Order: sequence, then structure tokens, then C-alpha cells
Amino acid sequence: MGLNRVSRRSLTVLGCAGAALVVTGATAMAAPPVTPTSTTEAGYTAAITGSTFLLKTQLTVPTLTCSGQAGIQSGAYLITGTSTSTGGGILVGCSAETPGYEAVALINGVRTVLTKITVAPGDAINVSVSVSATATTVAVIDTTKSTRQSEAGAGIAPTHLLVGDQAVGASGGGLLAVPNFGKVRFRTTTLNKVAFGSTTPSAVNMANSAKVVQITTGKLSATGAAFVLTFAHS
Repeated sequence: MGLNRVSRRSLTVLGCAGAALVVTGATAMAAPPVTPTSTTEAGYTAAITGSTFLLKTQLTVPTLTCSGQAGIQSGAYLITGTSTSTGGGILVGCSAETPGYEAVALINGVRTVLTKITVAPGDAINVSVSVSATATTVAVIDTTKSTRQSEAGAGIAPTHLLVGDQAVGASGGGLLAVPNFGKVRFRTTTLNKVAFGSTTPSAVNMANSAKVVQITTGKLSATGAAFVLTFAHS
């Protein structure tokens, strides 16, 4: 689809992230904290320490409603201090009214389309990202069609992770609009074979440069392994 991934991570906070007080009569109630926003990502992120990581998740390919040029990349990523991503998932995009779906792997910021996997709406996709100081392996499995493909590369030293959506860069510069994907459901998310919630991840919404929220991140499940991303604005 001629789409280029954008790896730079830029968080901005809409309003105050701390809890404010809303006073009604004589009763003071704590307002819920404001979810931070990013122009390049949505989902759950967490700082990580160590030298060996195995990040896994499962997501369901959404059905796109297309009306123009748009794209987003959903998956699991380990990210270095220079904001270079290694991970995998699906690239979903629109060219005018035509939707497109691709399985992809990122190795140190270089994206490869996994042509052995034919992605379709409703497919269950498993993503596995294995990283050490000396080697990296990213595997994407379409469990609905029983197809699998992996890519390998040099090791990295990640400082944080993201499970969710990354923005996609337009060929002429800037970022593509977010396609109307409805919802993307993430399940069975683990880090080093332990439920993802053990990393105490933080939610982040995606917003455009005008601070209009494009993707909202739902609450992490009680098991700490599942959540939903919801389309809000292109």
C-alpha cells in the first residue's frame, strides 16, 4: 500500500493528568485522570528493564469503512531509547474507498510485508516478539487460516513496549489519517509468559496535531491481558 511506518514516540497530555476535584454542594469527588495522548500511538505502554524479552498478543483483524487515504498499524512492539520499533502485527489501510490488509514485521525500524499470510477481516492474529542483546525474531501467525511467517535480525536493547496501534507515515510526509476500523480487540497479552498487567502499563490515546482524539484505549481487563481500541476520528 506504499505506507511508511513512523516510529517516533511523542506524548502530550490534554489537560492535567492528575486527579482534579469536582465539588458538588458539600461533597468533593475526585475526577478520573485524563488519559495522555500521542500523535503516533494508542494502546498500553510500559517501561521495561532487562536483556531478554518475549512479548506476545492476539488481535482480531477489524473491518474497515473507507472514504479516503488512511492507515494504521496494530500489533506488539519493543522500542529502544531512540524510538526505533521491533515488532509485528497488521497494517490496515484505505486507498479511496478500497480497504487493504497486510501482515507485517518490524526489525529495528525496517518493515517487511509478510506475503505468506493473507489477512482478512475477522482473522485471529497472534504476534510474538522475541528480543535479546544478540538476536531478534518476530513471528506473525494467522490462526484462522493456520499460516505463519517470521523475520529475524540483530539484537536490540529496548527500554519500553507498546501493545496497540502505531501511526503510519504518508509518502509525501506527515501522517496518514486513521481509518474507521470500529474496534480492535487485543487478548492473551503477555510479557515473558506473565500477564501484561504485571508491567503496570499506562493507557494512551491517539490524537492528531489539533488535539482531536482519533483512537481511544479501553480499560485493561481484570486478568491484565486484554483491552479494546476504538476508532473515534479520522
